[in-house]
Amino acid sequence: MRFFCNGIVFIRRIIIIVFIIIIIILLIIGRINSKKMRVFNEDVNDGFVIQRGTSDDKIVSFACNVDWGNEYIDSILNMLDKYDVKITFFITGRWAYEYPGIAQKIASRGHEIGNNGYYNKSYGNLSYDDALLDIKKSDELLRELTEYDIKLFSPPSSSYNDNVIKAAINLGYPGIVIASIDTMDWKKNITADDVYKNILNKINGGDIILIHPTKSTSDSLSNIIGELLIQHYKILPISEMLKK
Repeated sequence: MRFFCNGIVFIRRIIIIVFIIIIIILLIIGRINSKKMRVFNEDVNDGFVIQRGTSDDKIVSFACNVDWGNEYIDSILNMLDKYDVKITFFITGRWAYEYPGIAQKIASRGHEIGNNGYYNKSYGNLSYDDALLDIKKSDELLRELTEYDIKLFSPPSSSYNDNVIKAAINLGYPGIVIASIDTMDWKKNITADDVYKNILNKINGGDIILIHPTKSTSDSLSNIIGELLIQHYKILPISEMLKK
């Protein structure tokens, strides 16, 4: 009889312990989910906006956004080959659809392919659903055309809101890439010398330099890369710089 009673007490204790463990687990899960909700609902999303490398070493990256034109792509690729430099090309889906062969050529030359959305629209005004659809559509097309494992997303014109950040994260991206140096090469009257100065007057280790396939960039790229190498900077695709 005593053995039977002791057995019941033991079982009750086990049940209480299991119940307490379940309560603790539920509290931990609730706390984690609460933190996630705060990340997406608050205005502070700095942790998901990638503007620089994580090291202060003399390493920099170029982010070449491609949404229009094709006349300067070959000259830029040839100049990068000359210096054995690899960069990150953020390509829009609509451009890749129009120029699939060039998109494939960029990937075949060893450069990183990033997602620049499907349409060059103002992402700062998008809803979550619209941002998710646009990013995903471009992601799927770029993967199919280039057979590249897309790891990075950069919104067109560096325009974004919290919906864009959340959509990118839910699609598996670590956040959004926003360049720390804008060369202004997209402006109509900018010269090759302007582009050169806009980079070299500001450059620091970890910078992400925004360029486009324009004449001013094509004409200045050799001097820019040459000077960066003289100053002992290493130039890597963005994903590789982020690992340093």
